[in-house]
Amino acid sequence: WTVPTAVDNSGKQPKMTVTPAGIKPPHKFPITTGLPTVVKYTFTDDSGLESSCSFEVNVKDTENPKLTEHCVNHKVETNDETVRVNWTEPVFADNSKEQVRVNCDKDNGQRFYWGTSWVTCTARDASGNHAECRFSVTISPTTCPHQDPPINGALSCDRWLLGRFCTVQCDERFDFYTKPAELYVCGSTGRWNTAPDGEETKWPDCSLKRIPGYSKGIEFQYYVGDCEDEETQLQIKQNFIDLFKNSTFGRAGGCVGHVICSVDNVAVFCGEKDEDIVV
Repeated sequence: WTVPTAVDNSGKQPKMTVTPAGIKPPHKFPITTGLPTVVKYTFTDDSGLESSCSFEVNVKDTENPKLTEHCVNHKVETNDETVRVNWTEPVFADNSKEQVRVNCDKDNGQRFYWGTSWVTCTARDASGNHAECRFSVTISPTTCPHQDPPINGALSCDRWLLGRFCTVQCDERFDFYTKPAELYVCGSTGRWNTAPDGEETKWPDCSLKRIPGYSKGIEFQYYVGDCEDEETQLQIKQNFIDLFKNSTFGRAGGCVGHVICSVDNVAVFCGEKDEDIVV
């Protein structure tokens, strides 16, 4: 701003004082959180007569707080269906240098069920500016031991039920070495089970030449084509959906009425090819 000046009829320059004391342009004013800053100039002549002028400075904060740390996703494996999850509260900084209020839509330390939940934390400064941080909390049962996809075949698993349900399929030119289970189910304790019960939990390879008119697997456990081919993978995924939706798990709610029970949510893993088997 331009500092005001004054003249006096005596011809002498009046004495100037300013409040706040010593303030002069340019000056960095703090963000206004209450009353505005009043800058006042007073001019006094030798006779003690004075005149003054003043103006107000109102600094409006329009800048949102900024996230600085601790907005990270959390993944927990557990044998229990629910678990308490604690996290370090997200930290935000504000241009006012004042501490901002941070509120989250879920409580730190609350119980979460299997699946993925989202936590949104909102920081708000004294001027009402706000910023958000959003992170996921994913709770999953203990992972079952890894098994490779069957040789000359494919492994297919759901994507919407934490990948707990899988089945194996053979290239139609091959057959399973032993009778496979219809479904392999990864239990909450991290152990493979089968449906129907009692089958071997280690799935077999497709290491035998298929005999026309005879199959060790069921209809939905064979596919035509190269597993790496996109159209073939679509067939493998559809086989999984057809098998799963007709299973006890599918009829009990895993698939029936479930819009995400579809080929778009099936993962396919192709096995190695055994070139030594003569077809």
